[in-house]
Amino acid sequence: MQSVVSEPLVVPSPSQRSGWHGQLDLVFESRSAQTVLTHAQHHGPLRVQRPFREPNGGCQVYVLNPPGGLVGGDDLCIDARLAQGARALLTNPGATKFYRSAGAAATQRQVFTLAAGSHLEWLPQETIVYDGARAEQATRVELTRGASFFGWEVTCLGRPASGDLFPRGSLRQNWDLVLDGKLIWSERTRIEADAPIRHALWGLASRPVFATLIAYPVNEAGLEAARSALTEAPASAETPEQPAVESSTVSQSSAWLGATLLGDALICRYLGFKSREALATFTRVWSSLRPTHFGCLAVPPRIWAT
Repeated sequence: MQSVVSEPLVVPSPSQRSGWHGQLDLVFESRSAQTVLTHAQHHGPLRVQRPFREPNGGCQVYVLNPPGGLVGGDDLCIDARLAQGARALLTNPGATKFYRSAGAAATQRQVFTLAAGSHLEWLPQETIVYDGARAEQATRVELTRGASFFGWEVTCLGRPASGDLFPRGSLRQNWDLVLDGKLIWSERTRIEADAPIRHALWGLASRPVFATLIAYPVNEAGLEAARSALTEAPASAETPEQPAVESSTVSQSSAWLGATLLGDALICRYLGFKSREALATFTRVWSSLRPTHFGCLAVPPRIWAT
């Protein structure tokens, strides 16, 4: 799957915003081998539930947006900073929804700053872009050498099960991974509802769900573990016979999957029809890499089981 290069995401000034403005600032610190959320300041709709402690001393936090979605003019931003040695996992209880806009874009941004020896996992539920939405998302991860990151974004254009095939609207997504001030991986994606990328084989191939996973740092052994996890069928699912494929791209059901190592950054892709399938697939990759590359067993957030 290819992305379309576009100009950087432009964030409106406060005077230009017509909707909700939400800002959530989080600071995590390591104290006596336990990660503590030492600062949680919010403005607007964004909130966090109380932190949950993992057996390894890490901290799980659930980010909440009580209105339940974004409309034109909304601007939500999460700024999370991890001090040296801190370990944190951020997720949310449900899908992020971009609703129809009367003209203005709705913007969601994440900025993560990681000190040496810290580890952050950004594991949100899927993003649903409704018919007529103008959605803009940006994630920037700023690493100090010795820090590590694991994160994903799962996106569904429209609501296919309800007949919403996203006939109108647009989506822009930006990803930046920065190490010691140097940009080491960047991706700019722009999708218009009527653009050729929606149906061309070099684009989304008429599949409404696409997803990207990035993990850093990962070596060749991690790449092979990720590919194995991608091809692993869920225990309850029947596995149909699949055609032979190249080693860098694998097939599961109707989904197209792939994993690539760019330097020390692992990039995994999903292109298919089901958000739940994409999340389950990436969760298997997370579970396989967490013990070997990030030093602890996978402990799924409790909210995922509700």
